[in-house]
Amino acid sequence: MKLYPFQKEGVQRIGGFDGRALVSDEMGLGKTAQAIRWVRKHAPKNRPVVVICPASIKWNWQNEVRLWAPKIKTRILSTRTPLRIPPSFKKRHTKQIFIINYDVLSYWVPWLQKLKPAVVICDECHAIKSRTTKRTKAVRKLVRRVPHVLMMSGTPLTNRPSELWPALNIIDPDRFPSFFKFCERFARPKKTIWGWKFDGAKNLDILHRILTKRCMIRRRKKDVLKDLPSKTRSIVPVELSPKDMKTYQKAEADYINWLLRVAPHKAKSARKAISLSKMMGLKRLAAELKLPWAMQWIEDFLEETKGKLIVFGIHRRVLLPLYEKYRKISVLVNGDVIGRKKQEAIDLFKLSKKRRLFFGNIQAAGVGWNGTVASTVLFVEIGWTPGEMVQAEDRIHRIGTTKGAIIVYMVAKGTIEHKLCKIVQAKAEVLDQTLDGEIQSDSINIHKQLERLLTKKGA
Repeated sequence: MKLYPFQKEGVQRIGGFDGRALVSDEMGLGKTAQAIRWVRKHAPKNRPVVVICPASIKWNWQNEVRLWAPKIKTRILSTRTPLRIPPSFKKRHTKQIFIINYDVLSYWVPWLQKLKPAVVICDECHAIKSRTTKRTKAVRKLVRRVPHVLMMSGTPLTNRPSELWPALNIIDPDRFPSFFKFCERFARPKKTIWGWKFDGAKNLDILHRILTKRCMIRRRKKDVLKDLPSKTRSIVPVELSPKDMKTYQKAEADYINWLLRVAPHKAKSARKAISLSKMMGLKRLAAELKLPWAMQWIEDFLEETKGKLIVFGIHRRVLLPLYEKYRKISVLVNGDVIGRKKQEAIDLFKLSKKRRLFFGNIQAAGVGWNGTVASTVLFVEIGWTPGEMVQAEDRIHRIGTTKGAIIVYMVAKGTIEHKLCKIVQAKAEVLDQTLDGEIQSDSINIHKQLERLLTKKGA
C-alpha cells in the first residue's frame, strides 16, 4: 500500500513535531495510515505502542495495522482484568501494538506502564475533552513518561475551545500548562453562583495559528484531494400529519410549561438533567412520528437507484423499526452490536450485493470505518454536535470514493428537530474557525439555545 503525497508529508510533519502532535486531518484522509507509517519508520523498535480508541473501532485499528504494517503484531485488550505478566513477557511482546478502549484503560494503566511504551496514540481524542473524567486521568497517568504521543481526531473540538485543553496539555505541557489561563485567553470564562463556566469562545484566529505552529496537522479534502468528488448536503423537510402534529405539540407544550415553572436558581443540576431528558424525549418523538416518511424515502431510493444507502439515527425505537422492515437487505450497528459482530456487520454491508442498507447509531457507527461502497447518507435524526454529524457524513466521503457524496437530512417541520438543525449548522462555524482559521462565532451551547428558543415561543 502506498501513501498519497499529502500523507507522506503528514508522516514527516509528525516527525517534525518530535512525535507529539495533534493529527486533525478531515475524516477520510487516512490519519490512521499516517500514524501507523510513522510508528513503523520512526518509533523506537524495541518498545511497544499503545493505541487508545473507542471500543467500537478497536477491530478496525487491528485491520489497519495489518494493512499498513503487516509485520507488526497487534493485541486487543478488552476486559477489566489485566493479564498476568510472566518474566519473559516483556521480551516477547515489546514490538507489539496494544489496542485498548477508553472505557477499560484505567484498569490496565499499571500493566501498560510496566511495558514502558514508546508511543501512545489516542484516536478520537475528543473522548478526553473533560479534564476531570476517569478516562482522561487514566490517559494522563499512562503518558507521563512516554516520549511520543499522538492525539488523533478529525473533530478534536466538538463543542467549545475549552475541550481542546486536555489533549493540548498532554502533547505540549510547556505551552499549555494551565487550564484556567487557556480558558481566559480562548474560552470567555464566566463566574456564576454555581461555579465557573467555560462555554464561550474568543481569539480563535490566534488559537488556530498557535496550534498550526506548535503541534497541529490539519488538512482538508478540498486542499489535498483536488479530484475528490464534492460533498452535497440537502435538507428534506417533512410535514407531520395534523394528528401527529397535535401529538407532538402537546408534548412540547408540557415541556415548555415545566421549563417556565422551574425557578433557575433551584436545584440547577437536577433541573438541567431533567430538562435534557425531556428534550431528548421530544427529539425521539419527532423522529418516531417521521418514520413513515423515512420509510417512503428509503423505498424511493431502492426503486430509483441500484446503489447502497447508509441511514444514521440515534434511538432504538427509530432504528429498529427501519431495520425490521428491511431486515433481509440490511445490517444494523447500534450500541448493542460491538466488537467482532460490529465488524462482521460492516463487512457484510460492504461485500454483499444483497445488503443495500446500513442502519447505524451515530455514535456507535459514525466513526472508524470506510463506507465508500455507498454514496448517499440519510440522517433520520440529528445529533447534538456538528462534529459527530461530520464524522458520520464522512464514512462515504474519504479516500477510495469515486462518486460524489450526497448527504440528506430529514427534518420534521415545526418541531425541535427544525430548531436543532439550525443551531447545529451555526455551531459548526466555531469548529471551522478554530481548526481551519475561518468564520467568527461565539455562542455555542446547544442545550441553552434550544431552551431559550422554546421558552421564548412558550412565553
